[in-house]
Amino acid sequence: MSDFKSVSHPGVCNVCGKETDVVVCSSAFGATSYAYCEYCCSNYLEPYDAMVAYIGCAGYFPDDINEQYQKLCRHILNGLGISEEKFIEDVKKENDDFYEFAKEQGLCDDFDFLAHEYMEFNCPECGTPLEVWQDFIVDECPAQFDSFGYERRELIRHCSKCHCDWENEWWTENGDIGESQLRKKFWG
Repeated sequence: MSDFKSVSHPGVCNVCGKETDVVVCSSAFGATSYAYCEYCCSNYLEPYDAMVAYIGCAGYFPDDINEQYQKLCRHILNGLGISEEKFIEDVKKENDDFYEFAKEQGLCDDFDFLAHEYMEFNCPECGTPLEVWQDFIVDECPAQFDSFGYERRELIRHCSKCHCDWENEWWTENGDIGESQLRKKFWG
């Protein structure tokens, strides 16, 4: 890092809120910049709310987050004195609030593949939550001019308890989003 004193100016740290000399640097969480005091900058800390929003865009912590970002999040949480349990709750609330807002605005419905319900299928035979095992594009036509185009994907979902595999499809076509019922997948 450059000499902090030579590039800093008076301001407020976006991480700790302290009024002191700060530098403006790129965040480790996306294409944005924040003002950091010398302590927060040298300890690679990030604004908590921004970290919640960034991780929320990727899914749920820690399940949907790669190991490198899990490690970074835990380092920052430790530096900020915030528990991982609180962070998990806040990321879930961020996702739930965004989903409700999107529904209210008509941006998605219960079939929207962007919604968190996309992953929440239970095995019809034993009730265990199914894991997405494969997700691949079956057919697609890119949008041209003002049309929406379409995309059809097939998902293979696996039950870790009874080891059944299920398939269904989701699609977007002319701005509509849908998802088919589960069908048992037979291999062999």
